[in-house]
Amino acid sequence: MLLTKRISLKIAVIIGIVGFISMTALFFTVNHFLTKILVNKSIEDMNVIVRDRAELIETYIKGCCDYIDGFSKTSEVIEIFKKRDDPKYLEKIRQATVNYAKQNPALEGLYVADWDTFVLAHNNPDSCGKTFRTKDSAKILEQLVRENGKGFCTGIVVAPITKQLVIPVYAPIIDENGEAVGFAGAAFYTNELSQKLSSLSNINTKYSLINTSDNVYIFSDEFSLSGTVCQDQHLLDAVNIFKNYGKQNSSLSYTTKDYVVSCYYLGSRGWVFSLAMLKSSVFSIVENTSKILLIVCFFITLLMTFITSGSVNYQMLPIQTINEHLNKLKASNYSPDSSLKKLCKKEDELGMIAKSVSDLHFVLENQYE
Repeated sequence: MLLTKRISLKIAVIIGIVGFISMTALFFTVNHFLTKILVNKSIEDMNVIVRDRAELIETYIKGCCDYIDGFSKTSEVIEIFKKRDDPKYLEKIRQATVNYAKQNPALEGLYVADWDTFVLAHNNPDSCGKTFRTKDSAKILEQLVRENGKGFCTGIVVAPITKQLVIPVYAPIIDENGEAVGFAGAAFYTNELSQKLSSLSNINTKYSLINTSDNVYIFSDEFSLSGTVCQDQHLLDAVNIFKNYGKQNSSLSYTTKDYVVSCYYLGSRGWVFSLAMLKSSVFSIVENTSKILLIVCFFITLLMTFITSGSVNYQMLPIQTINEHLNKLKASNYSPDSSLKKLCKKEDELGMIAKSVSDLHFVLENQYE
């Protein structure tokens, strides 16, 4: 019995080792390909998120441009350039500007001005009748407004008075002859935009909006970076790729020591929106999947070893029966054994051995008698 246990134990150990090696190889193979798939899927998910947020910014700014477009096309605004010397009309249009501005709580300022930036109407009465730009600066702005021909955004800047981030937008004012006689301007606080992006703002995530023309942060979750030149070399490399080779509304991803970064190119504006997330956050599903796969492989190995051991023990039972019967014969014990008779009915090697032992039993019993 001890011998059979030893044999079955050896067989079980050998099969267990083979199973362990096989499952280990299977684990590393499956884990390698599964990890690759999950990593790519995680990065694709990040690209989707960064694209959605970039399009959210684009949609918000487009709404601001549509707002100033609508304002610049009102009859009162167009008429102001004909009736600028009429105090009553100026007062009327200035009040209309105040009322129009009240429709949008995100407005920091709304005004109508000559090309030299002399303000004819403003939602802030104290700003009326003033010129806010130098001659050269006003000329550059006039050129931009004329070239665009409709509402457009120049970026996101820090307001000189409130010191808050605002989105400045401009639109030409076209008279009935189709001539641009001046422009309308507005600035929108970024608070609403920040709230829409707030879901990205946590200890595991960073985001920013960069102007590719000068590598300056237009917008960032770190307020102190806004208006400063980007110093992140990895991000600058991505910006340069977009600037030189990128297609409009395209994306790319890269990894650093601690972060996975996904960038989206708003080609029509020359902006790059980037989203950086900690590797541990992005690849948490990869780590969890590897752990689960390791546990599954371990338990499958144990189960295989347990089943194999039980199967070997079961297969060794006939040999144990034959061995016990031989020991009886050695002790001159010729009592009948029903289990041996059952074995004789088997049509395999064990059955042949059992028949031989049974014949030996018959011979020795006759000799003994």
